[in-house]
Amino acid sequence: MSDSHSTAGSAGSAAALDGSAGSAAALDARALHQFVPMLIANDAVGGHTLDVQRLARAAGLASKIFVDTINGEEPAEVHHFSAYADLAGPGDVLVYQLAVASPMVEMLCSRDEPLVVNYHNITPPDAFAPWDYVAVLDQTRARDELVRLATRASGGLAASHFNEAELIDAGYRHTAVLPVLLDLGRNDEQVDTPTMEHLTLLKKAGGSDWLFVGRLAPNKGQDRLIRALYVHRKLYDPDARLHLVGREVSPAYAEAIRRYVDVLGLAGCIEIVADLTAAELSAYYRSADVYVCLSEHEGFGAPLLEAFDASLPVVAYAAGVIPEMLGPAGMRLGSAAPTDVATAIARLLRDERLRASLIARGHERLREIDMPGARDRTLSTLLSLASR
Repeated sequence: MSDSHSTAGSAGSAAALDGSAGSAAALDARALHQFVPMLIANDAVGGHTLDVQRLARAAGLASKIFVDTINGEEPAEVHHFSAYADLAGPGDVLVYQLAVASPMVEMLCSRDEPLVVNYHNITPPDAFAPWDYVAVLDQTRARDELVRLATRASGGLAASHFNEAELIDAGYRHTAVLPVLLDLGRNDEQVDTPTMEHLTLLKKAGGSDWLFVGRLAPNKGQDRLIRALYVHRKLYDPDARLHLVGREVSPAYAEAIRRYVDVLGLAGCIEIVADLTAAELSAYYRSADVYVCLSEHEGFGAPLLEAFDASLPVVAYAAGVIPEMLGPAGMRLGSAAPTDVATAIARLLRDERLRASLIARGHERLREIDMPGARDRTLSTLLSLASR
């Protein structure tokens, strides 16, 4: 890689996995260890971390995952980060999966092994200001840590060009862009039967099914989705339903969302679920009529790609990384106003040609993003950045 910033398509980050042995030899790399605050099942960052570990081990490198919180529900073996000092060895390369604040940063800054920051984005603190002051402090600390790590890390790997711009602003001189590794291409055998039967039963009442997948957090815009559904039911489809899939991260916001549903009289047509298995989540994607995203801030937007993979048309508010991830696919909205959203979805659902076109463009967008190619380049890119 040159001293300038690079992208996934540049010479510096385009080496195939087979070429990673050369990078490892140049570094005398014998291990690639990852640090992530928590390893959560069915979480995009957690899944990415596990995929990177599998790639490292397949290339003959030792690979452990270190966390700052162990809750006993991790989908794989983890170690508390305080144990790393006793396990460290010559030839270690460290990768920090950065999305939230963590006490691990202090330890990482005290080490001298090559370090790469894999940046998944930090939600702006202002998004939490009306709901959770502790979250505001945590997100502010995370952004401070992003800047602090710029002087320690050899380079930064961003999940999108949107994220890369933040890395550059924070002072990272050597960067590359590769998407979060996702398990796309799920087939019908991986769809949970009881969940699909539940959703099919709901469909018998008529009406369309909207889906949004994301943490129950202010920046994700579940309140805007609820307002849009309310207007859509009044104007176009009185039987429309909304499925919100995601774990709570802001108790005050989650409680407000549930009360909002009750106040608007939507309790029977809005479902809020969390902790789904991959097969259960697949059932929601396969049974929905439209994927709707009104988030004010996303750093990657993995569910958009999962929706494309499930042949689900996407309607999304063009904020944050959304325009970059959608490309020519999906219906972009310049406004998240409920009437605008409701009207756009009504148009999509009654226009079969438009629906088919959006689905086809979604599949083409997945080919452009080239997830298999990104998987092949991830390890060599991390090692190349570490060599800086």
